[in-house]
Amino acid sequence: MSEYGLSGSATYAVTYDTFDQLMDVLPDNDVQQITAQNMRNVVYTLWENGGGGGGGSFSYTQTAPFSQGSVDKVGGIASGTTFSNVSLQDLFDRIFFPAVGGAYTISTSPPALEFGNQSNKTDVSVSITRKNPSISQITVGNGQGGFLTPAPSIPANFNGNTSKTYEDVTVIQNTNTTYVLTVVDSTGTKIPEASVTWFFPRWYGSIDLLNGNLNAGNFSSSEKNSIISLLKGGDNDWAPVWNENASTRISFKAAAGQLSNVTVIPVNTNSCHIVLIWPVSDYGDGDPSGYTFGVQAGRPFIDLGVHNVENQYGNIRSCRIWIKDFKSAGTESFTINN
Repeated sequence: MSEYGLSGSATYAVTYDTFDQLMDVLPDNDVQQITAQNMRNVVYTLWENGGGGGGGSFSYTQTAPFSQGSVDKVGGIASGTTFSNVSLQDLFDRIFFPAVGGAYTISTSPPALEFGNQSNKTDVSVSITRKNPSISQITVGNGQGGFLTPAPSIPANFNGNTSKTYEDVTVIQNTNTTYVLTVVDSTGTKIPEASVTWFFPRWYGSIDLLNGNLNAGNFSSSEKNSIISLLKGGDNDWAPVWNENASTRISFKAAAGQLSNVTVIPVNTNSCHIVLIWPVSDYGDGDPSGYTFGVQAGRPFIDLGVHNVENQYGNIRSCRIWIKDFKSAGTESFTINN
């Protein structure tokens, strides 16, 4: 309540706190109930709350905390917006603090699993940063039509952040699974995603062949079969491939993804032939149609055909096998372009 003048004076007046108070002192005046004091109080209330010609003022206090400055120059309401009975508080908040959307992220760890891996678990992490007037809903889809629970909490203030990690979430075996963070805020609905994919290893390595360089134009089936037999190992189960056999004859490593931009291929100190093994689906027909191989760019790989290869979890895929036509020593670098 504000006061004008001195109590008891002819001009003394006070302001009313509510509209109901202001109206209560102005009943039907059939018995002269309205006093001069009532009228002064009403006029003074209107003056103090914006009705005065130069003396009164409207006071605006932002809804956002004072640590949050305005996020746009005046003009934050889009052209074409219509207004009907909009409060001045809401109008000014929308001008100075337009909804700009928040920073919403989701990630998985690990993001990829090898086919057949029975430890089919991943951690799903989400982060929500609020930069708008309101967030009404947050959910995290589990990739199977349901949700991870409990839902992340909504940040209370501007620039507030909440985060949550769901540990050891079960991934559907051998099926790519996508987790969806859905945030409904004052700018609409946001749905960032993160996936867990399944892969079959792609191997690269070398083999020490005693018969020297190979003639790509005159390479018999029996010669190819002989090399395949060496690569498979004595028990015909491809174990030397994924076990990274330590002998000087065959050495392989598995790559968790497509062979792309590989910079170093390990080969034995003896002269060896580099070998590539990957599922035929990785490169269409399995042919590395674009590649750069160290200083010997353009020298061909020899196609050893398609063979069933078993990974460390007993999962089998059809793989195409390639061997370089010449021997290398030390290390080599190459890039598979497609």
